[in-house]
Amino acid sequence: SADILFITATPIPRTLEQILYGNMDRITLKDKPACRLPVKTSIVKVGMIDDLCKRLKNMISREHKIYWICPYIEGSEDNDVASVEERFEFLKNMFGNNIVGVS
Repeated sequence: SADILFITATPIPRTLEQILYGNMDRITLKDKPACRLPVKTSIVKVGMIDDLCKRLKNMISREHKIYWICPYIEGSEDNDVASVEERFEFLKNMFGNNIVGVS
């Protein structure tokens, strides 16, 4: 049998269902890795994205890693929040295919 490790910061309903019905075990990581580097988290207003992208280009040129978190995978007509799909296309056009990926 294969061993699979799912990592999530929030309890996703499907994951909770699998834990409850015995298909998965839950493991809580209580300590951060010893070699962990500091992380800077920022929230940027939509109107500032172009300025942010200029800063990101500079950071990418210095081989920094950047993670962009989106609350939705697919777009919705009910809200104007960018989805992973929309943001991926935007960032791919901004930085190129070789730089941007989705996890």
